[in-house]
Formats: sequence, C-alpha cells, structure tokens
Amino acid sequence: MGRRQLNEDVSWEQARKELRYNASAVAAEPAHIDLAPSLRSLLTEWDVLEQARRSAEDGVVDANVGVSRASTRTNEWIKRLAGQLRAELPNDEHPTFRKFFATKPSELTRQSLENKLERLHKFHTVADEVTVSAAVQAILAGLSAVEADGRQALDARAAAYDEVTRVTLRMAGWKERADLSRRTLEGTLGRYAADQKLASDYTEQFFLPAPKPSAARQRPPKTPPKTTPETTPSKTPPTPPTHAVSPAPPAPPAPAQASQTPQAAEAPQAPQAKA
Repeated sequence: MGRRQLNEDVSWEQARKELRYNASAVAAEPAHIDLAPSLRSLLTEWDVLEQARRSAEDGVVDANVGVSRASTRTNEWIKRLAGQLRAELPNDEHPTFRKFFATKPSELTRQSLENKLERLHKFHTVADEVTVSAAVQAILAGLSAVEADGRQALDARAAAYDEVTRVTLRMAGWKERADLSRRTLEGTLGRYAADQKLASDYTEQFFLPAPKPSAARQRPPKTPPKTTPETTPSKTPPTPPTHAVSPAPPAPPAPAQASQTPQAAEAPQAPQAKA
C-alpha cells in the first residue's frame, strides 16, 4: 500500500494524523525509536500553526464586523445630511442638493463602504463650491470622523486577509516538509528491512493505511439494457372512455307490397286493336 503523499488533496487535519501515526509507530518499535523526535517536532510545529490559523480566521471575522459597523454608521450620517439639505432646499432637484447627491441618498447607502467613503471625501469639495448653513457644516464635520473610522476599518480588514495568506503559505510549507520527512522515513525503514532480510512490506506497518475507495467508486456503472423492436413495447393511444349508448328506436313496419312487381306496374299496356 505504501506511503501516502501529503499533497493538496490531503486536508490539513489529515496530514497531522498521517504524521502522528508515523511518530507513534516508530516510537513503539525499539529498533526505530530514535526516529520519533524529528517527527514529534513537526507535530509541535503543527500545533503552533493551527493556533495561528484560527487566530487569522478570527481576525477576518472581527474585521468584517468592524467594516459592517462603519458602513452602518456612515449610512446614518449620509441620511442626516440628506435630511438637513431637504429641510433647507425646496426639493431634491435643487442644484445644491444635486451637487452633494448625484444619485439618490438611498442608492448611495446601498453601495460598498469603499464607494461611500469616496463620495464622502468629495462632500468637502462641494461645501467649498456652494453656500451651506452652519447645520450642514456641523454634519460635514461629523462625516470627516466617520470617514476616518471607515478607512481604518477597511485597513484592518485588508491586514486580516493578508495574515490569512501568510499563515496559509506557512501551512503549505509545513506539509511539504512533513511529506519530505515521511519519504526519508520510508527510505530509512526500507534499507533497514533489506539489511535485516525482512518482508518486502515491512515499511507499511509504520504508515497509516490509505483509505479504501467507497463502494460507489468500486461498483462499475450500470449499462442500460438494449431494447429491440421485439422487446420494445409499442405505444398505443389511450382508449377513450366508453359512454352508454341508448338503443336505436325500432324500425317502422315495411309497407305492404303490391300484387304486381314494380316492373309490371310501371310497364305501359299495349294498345288493343280496333274491331
């Protein structure tokens, strides 16, 4: 059966199980107990990386919460600004309102936080181009703080994803080193078996048996039966439902026949000779 390669098809958890089996198997054999420490060192490193993986994933979750909160707070201030402008201007089509909101405020609040912050940054330029009230100026000041918090949340999320990438690369490196260690172990055990003239499958006892294919994979696909004209049932149209038919009325009695045949009755009589 041999050694199973720790490639991308082997999960992170399964790779640890494979290496754990190697470490326990050689530790249980006095002739190979000195091979166990290097394997156990890799297992200790796995534990460290596993903790780093969980921390990185938790960091992404926390960062996404921060972005969501910042987006909600940004929406509140956008609605506050729109409400103040509507209170001061006749309608949403007023040039001042349109300068702040090229699209409807409700459409802006549905966009991503990145897009909303980009628009917020332009609000201050608009405020310098038009005359705004003190109330609008106060809201714009609050929007500046909201914008700073939002960009900080986005930076934290980007850093969290970067950490996930770094940990993932470290995990891939660990699997490569673990696979190399297992190949080295297989070679060492194989040479030992050859020197001691042991069975050819001696090394297999130190490796976790490969999983057997499922029954669904072993079973050959079913071939649909071939149909011939003799065995193929003919398609007959459905029989229409039968309805009760009332009996036909009795035929009227036939008229009495004349004594002469129709030919005799119709034939003209020959004229009689005059005396």
